[in-house]
Amino acid sequence: MRQVLSLAGLLVVLLIVMVVYSRQTRQNVDAVKTVSLALREEVVGRPFDEAAAGRLAERLRQLCDVADLPVEELREASATAAAWAAGSAADSRAFHTAVKLRAAAVELAGASSASDDPRRRRARALVDQAMGGSPGGPNGDIGRIRDQIQNLQTGRQEQLQDAERQTP
Repeated sequence: MRQVLSLAGLLVVLLIVMVVYSRQTRQNVDAVKTVSLALREEVVGRPFDEAAAGRLAERLRQLCDVADLPVEELREASATAAAWAAGSAADSRAFHTAVKLRAAAVELAGASSASDDPRRRRARALVDQAMGGSPGGPNGDIGRIRDQIQNLQTGRQEQLQDAERQTP
């Protein structure tokens, strides 16, 4: 009987701990949502074009193996993907795809001519992530927040690359 009461007490304590942690997790997710939404870029949205995204992904895959990268083409690809992301709901597959394609274009724009450049490998992986996976968007709130953060980071990385190009 004493063991049953101890087990019941332990279960009650465990339940209380789980409730507290779930509330804290929800507060953390809400805080990250608030911060990431406050940092949005000023990009004019455009409707996502799945066929064009497929063509862009294929072109980015090809460019991963090109020594002399067309930086202006990559900047245009990034701008197109940024517009798709801005025009898509954050919890959609379109947003996820656009964010990954944008990140791949920016990675390639910053890559060296070496075929074994880690940025080229990251770009390939990002294209694969963009075009792979199941439809229906990223994995819940966490996936959506990750995509939003990656989109913001990519925008900042683009700004740094532009500043580097303009510096004599």
